[in-house]
Amino acid sequence: MNSDNKLSSKDQVLNCFDDAGMLKRFKALPNDEQKEIITPILSQPNESRLEQKIMDVVKRLS
Repeated sequence: MNSDNKLSSKDQVLNCFDDAGMLKRFKALPNDEQKEIITPILSQPNESRLEQKIMDVVKRLS
């Protein structure tokens, strides 16, 4: 992790999905769709935007 505590790897994002109980649903998506979800999350400039993206995905999957 880098100094501002920003999620920086796909594994960390997947852990967030797991904590939200959404990992199984995420893993059920086709690989290209998973990539379309993960890439914009990891490209967020700061933690609050990143968390918002993750929350949006969790809401979409629930």
